[in-house]
Amino acid sequence: MQVGDSAIGDRLRRYRWYLMSVSLALLAYYLAQIKLPQKFSSYGLEFEISNPEYLVYVLWLIWIYFLLRYVQYQHLWLPAKKQEFANYYSKALTRIVAKRIFRRYVKEEKRRLKAEPEDEFDHKFRMYNVELISAGFDWCNIKLDIAVTFKTATGIGARGPKGWETGLLWDEMIWPRRLARISVLCKTPYVTEYWLPFALAASPVLAAAIPHLYRLISLWKT
Repeated sequence: MQVGDSAIGDRLRRYRWYLMSVSLALLAYYLAQIKLPQKFSSYGLEFEISNPEYLVYVLWLIWIYFLLRYVQYQHLWLPAKKQEFANYYSKALTRIVAKRIFRRYVKEEKRRLKAEPEDEFDHKFRMYNVELISAGFDWCNIKLDIAVTFKTATGIGARGPKGWETGLLWDEMIWPRRLARISVLCKTPYVTEYWLPFALAASPVLAAAIPHLYRLISLWKT
């Protein structure tokens, strides 16, 4: 089985579902303080459990197994996960940088028109055909078209740069990088696919540990 194989992705999703299901069951047990029955019947047969609390220990063992398997398949899926994040991030960064450059172009163009009035008015600006050329930690170069339509005394005119290669550098990239990361976190399933299961898996651990912590704090105060 090679890294990036669809079988790895299928097993990753399967163990993620198993881990989240067991974590929710443990969390419900500790938060709702569920008491396990000592007797139950099935197919007309009655069974008695002398130590039902041991079923919770078994559930914890299953939780550990599913967590370990999920971590293993996360590691195998790591190259594909990095590529997926890079795709999300580059699209978001390209869109944010293009919007910033477009707003700057519109602002400068309106300022120029006010300083040099011409026989045109009622300008409308539109950005399209945005492409990413290259990007790094402190730069992002894109290519885009901007259409400027306007009314004249004789009709409607149009102008604007086509295939314009431009970008942002250095300190101009601080906020676009941050906004691109926030966009990936909020608008894509990247976080819920890969990191939410770990947060959910940690919740029963906290739920089980909090009463013991309170007990230790009370003993320390006394």
